[in-house]
Amino acid sequence: MKKLLALGIAAAALAAAGTAQAAVGLGLRGESGLARTPMAVALPPMTLAVAADFVASDDLFMPFRAQFGVIQGLELGGHYWYLDVPGDSSGYGLNVKYVFPEYVEKLGLAVGGHYKKQEIGDINNDGHDVYFVASYPSGFLVPSLGFIYESITGDNDESDFRLFGSLVANILPTFSLGAEIMSSSDKLDDRYFEDEDPDPAMWFGARFVPMPGLTVQAGMLNYADFGNTDPGAMNDFVFHIGVQYDYSFAR
Repeated sequence: MKKLLALGIAAAALAAAGTAQAAVGLGLRGESGLARTPMAVALPPMTLAVAADFVASDDLFMPFRAQFGVIQGLELGGHYWYLDVPGDSSGYGLNVKYVFPEYVEKLGLAVGGHYKKQEIGDINNDGHDVYFVASYPSGFLVPSLGFIYESITGDNDESDFRLFGSLVANILPTFSLGAEIMSSSDKLDDRYFEDEDPDPAMWFGARFVPMPGLTVQAGMLNYADFGNTDPGAMNDFVFHIGVQYDYSFAR
């Protein structure tokens, strides 16, 4: 009941903000893209997007995000993760992304990064990262490919590269399907997996725009069940559903 009430409050607050043109979907850490991988796109200038999701983990996990398009190609934002897990837990961070002018027709290139403060139970997971991503729309398909250099400055003081890729299928102007994958790292993921190999981080799901300015998304993702007492269960997939609202101040 507490989980459903929290989701209802978040959805009502976002839906009450007004109407606007649909924006690119926000990932769980704020930037425009899929669940955990960015795409070489940015919010339009003077556009604010806010989003919240409910993740069906053993304990309540709700990622809240906000993102603002500053000028053409530049977006700034942040996230706050509400984690109702045993022990003192919190997570928040900032992000920035810049999409370069189009040097090659249809090819999008972007650089960006995150700064995060995250504590999950006894695990200190502070850190930062920088990434590069390329996206190339081809008909109704939008493939993206990139790499990220991630550094953890908490208990597990490690740094490593990860590769990631995603594919979005724009089935209708108001409906899209997508999937993503990000490589695992023995160095970075050791904080969760001590005696077994971690799986890649994966997501697949859909986004639907029922009205201008409002986006609904749902999908399945692993590495999300922070409340599970078995660290190996982080490999398992859990369901998430959320809403996003965007508003343009350039009107």
